[in-house]
Amino acid sequence: TTVVHSAADYLKSVEASEILFGRGTTETLKGLSESDLLSVFDGVPQMEISKEELEVGVNLVELLSDKTNIFPSRGEARKMVIGGGVSINKAKVESPDETITTDSLLNQKYILA
Repeated sequence: TTVVHSAADYLKSVEASEILFGRGTTETLKGLSESDLLSVFDGVPQMEISKEELEVGVNLVELLSDKTNIFPSRGEARKMVIGGGVSINKAKVESPDETITTDSLLNQKYILA
């Protein structure tokens, strides 16, 4: 049991849980302020990639493997994408050939993979 200090804290906790584990949507993510986004993902593993790389565009499989080590290999990343196991900003990715650009950034800084 955890004590929540205010109704606002409770609602933020529920929203965070929905985004991370439930039915949160891309629109929900886009609607969060930067401070709320950081609060929701506090304690969740984070990786960095330069905005310059995203301006040019990065292949999804390369992003998930070589650039961030979310998956240990390109083959594993490709297999997960093809199997429907990868979402970018809560939207299922359908093709391992997709290119991720700055258009995917939340608050001009973040991508949820």
